[in-house]
Amino acid sequence: MNKKIIAGLMSAAAVGTFWACGSGNIYEADSDDQVISATFVSPSKTDAENDSMVVSGLIKVSKEKCQADPECAAAYVPYLSGQEVVAPTSSASEVPNNGNQPLVDVSSSSRVIGGNPVSSATINTGTDPVASSTSGGGSTITGLGTCAESTGKTSITKGESVRFKVTPNGAALPDPMAIVSATYEWHYNSGTPDGSGDGKKTSDNITFTESGDADVSVTIYAGGESETIPCPLHINGDPITGCECTTPEKTVDYTVSPEVAWTAGGCISAGHTLSYYWDNAEGTTTFAKTFAEAQLGYAPKLVVKSDDNSLVEVTCPAVKTTKGAEYELVFTDTFVEKEDITVPNEACIVVKGTWNQGHNPPLKMLCDIVNAEASCSMTLTYGTETETKTGSYSLSNVTLEMTPALTQGEYSAPSMVCVNFTGGSAAKCKLGMY
Repeated sequence: MNKKIIAGLMSAAAVGTFWACGSGNIYEADSDDQVISATFVSPSKTDAENDSMVVSGLIKVSKEKCQADPECAAAYVPYLSGQEVVAPTSSASEVPNNGNQPLVDVSSSSRVIGGNPVSSATINTGTDPVASSTSGGGSTITGLGTCAESTGKTSITKGESVRFKVTPNGAALPDPMAIVSATYEWHYNSGTPDGSGDGKKTSDNITFTESGDADVSVTIYAGGESETIPCPLHINGDPITGCECTTPEKTVDYTVSPEVAWTAGGCISAGHTLSYYWDNAEGTTTFAKTFAEAQLGYAPKLVVKSDDNSLVEVTCPAVKTTKGAEYELVFTDTFVEKEDITVPNEACIVVKGTWNQGHNPPLKMLCDIVNAEASCSMTLTYGTETETKTGSYSLSNVTLEMTPALTQGEYSAPSMVCVNFTGGSAAKCKLGMY
């Protein structure tokens, strides 16, 4: 494809149709870069005819872009109106510029997106063909792409080999289409690359024999811009095994015992010193948290690290906290009990049970205010769902539907409904269906 397109550019130049300069590079198409628009190609025509059509199409787009720019249009009125013909040259890659004729920069980015032809060919009014190159130099920009291990890994064990892949982002460029002719420069400051990369968006296969964080990056050059992007990966050393996280608590009334403790134990990594990080802060083998509100379940994040750069994330059991005693409404097998319980303000009611009926009705919480005053209100909260009502001397059947509906087996939805009210002495609540 490269030779055919370059030949077409030369043949087009020979009949005096345009100048070619700037990047002038035609890259071999890969799965992401379809560089020649099918709009300009006809299966009934010869290669030479198709090449000429491709070039003519790119020139047309360049002229349209210049005409849309008042400064460019004013500077090249004769050329755009067809009164001045740009002289041909014998080479599409070496073109003089006298400073008063536009240069068509063909940068291998014409393609079809969603069935519509798109091209990044531009009218370049500069005097230096190299200055319009998309494959080096230029100013620094951010957001040109991301780099990650090709299969999505964020960590490996030393001795393993991996590849990295770049995901380019043309939206960061003034001309997004310039990203299709981007070039990539890989930097291997750690690990041993084997030279098998494609020189573009995929790195060499790299073997890491030392633990720590990989020091690999890639510089993207596109549209006269550039950015060096890190390729994050952690290489673990000798493994850490046997870790456990425990707590004696399952449910805690935070008004009585606001502090809950977890302990890490059993961790082994022969010959290495271990460190313990709880919720991203370094600590010891124990961790304590003080609660000031009811929570359905809280578990700290525990990461154990060694001085050989190994790390392991350990799962800790969740603890539920309540304000005051724990209140429960339970349903079993085939029906929902309609007996109510009396709870104080800001109490949370745990709902649990199993369901064995063939139909799946919605489950609801219904509450009344006890000893309602002249002005009273109640709010029921279930996860992100709320229901609020107000009344005077009476407020009953404040109803909140819980989702999802009942299904076969154990009820697995968030199972705590919290009750807040004003203008009353207590709330009476029960479960209902339909």
